[in-house]
Amino acid sequence: MIALIVALMGRPAAVRTTIDVEKEGRVEELAALLGDRATRAEIERILLVASRFPPNDAATRSLADALSKCDMSGLADASRMQLARRLYAITVGDDLPRDRLAVMLNQIENDAIDARCSPIVIEAMVESARRVARTDPKPKKDWW
Repeated sequence: MIALIVALMGRPAAVRTTIDVEKEGRVEELAALLGDRATRAEIERILLVASRFPPNDAATRSLADALSKCDMSGLADASRMQLARRLYAITVGDDLPRDRLAVMLNQIENDAIDARCSPIVIEAMVESARRVARTDPKPKKDWW
C-alpha cells in the first residue's frame, strides 16, 4: 500500500516533463529562426508565446526587430540554442534576480558580438531584452 501511494505521488513529475518538452520545442524553434534570418514577425510570435505575463509589446517588438537584423547563422548550433534559452528565460518572466539578469544580458551581448552584429543592433538587442524581462505584475505580498 505504501509503495502504491509513493508511486502515485511520483506521477506529477510526468506533467512537468511535458512542460519541459513544450519549452524545449519553443527554444528549438527560436534557435532555428535565429539561424534562418527570420522576419521580425516570426521571432515576435515566439517571444509573445513564451511570455508568462502580458509582455511589453514595444519591447518585444524591438527585441524581435533587433534579432531579425542580425545574421545569427554564423553561430554554431549549440551557441544559437544557448542564446535561444537565454531569450526564452528572460521572456517567460521567471522573476530573475537582478544579478542573474545582468549575467544573461551580458551573455546575449557576447553572442551578438560573436555573430558580428552591428554595435547599434547589439545595443538595441540588449536594451530591448532588459525591457522584455518580466516580473509578476501582481506579486504576492509578504503576509507576515
